[in-house]
Amino acid sequence: MCSLERALSDVAGPGEGTNRLARILTEAGKSGTVTYESIETIAGEDAEDVLLMAWEWKLLLPVRTSRCGEWDDRMLMMQPGEVYEMPNVVKLLVEYAAERGEWASARAIEEYFRFGGEPEWQ
Repeated sequence: MCSLERALSDVAGPGEGTNRLARILTEAGKSGTVTYESIETIAGEDAEDVLLMAWEWKLLLPVRTSRCGEWDDRMLMMQPGEVYEMPNVVKLLVEYAAERGEWASARAIEEYFRFGGEPEWQ
């Protein structure tokens, strides 16, 4: 079990879905996006379930929007040709979890604001 999968298991529980989600997040972390086809390749027939889990936790967001780029306007379509992006704060969270095996949301938020130059990041 990799560190990211162990960290995800602490919050989502162990299982094949958690394993697949860890692999998908690792793939998305490389470029900041992942395609539906890549998700399908990794998760197989569980692609929609794993994608719903990632969407519910806002770990991956559809690039397609109904009006603007706000998270609430994203249109979750689960079909070939769709692309999903990893928010920057999630990328920090996933990187830390992959390094340390710990799901540290508060730390990722602090780092996001600190790296962004926010003077009151703490």
